[in-house]
Amino acid sequence: MVFGFDPRKLVEEDQEDKKKEVKEAVDSVLTFEEEAEKNEAFIRKQSNISSAFDNAFKVLREHQFKKNMVKMHTLMKN
Repeated sequence: MVFGFDPRKLVEEDQEDKKKEVKEAVDSVLTFEEEAEKNEAFIRKQSNISSAFDNAFKVLREHQFKKNMVKMHTLMKN
């Protein structure tokens, strides 16, 4: 046996390396999941904004239609 060589220390270092690898893998997965959640939230927000604009344009078209109908009815009465 070589002096200064401790197999237990080698095993401990190997276990620490494996723990570090596992921790890095978990951290990368969590980071990926957080980014995915942010992207999904952004897409939902964009969808909500698009839906709001669609509703606003619909209300404007209805208002223009009603305004034109009132004009037509007043012209027909005269």
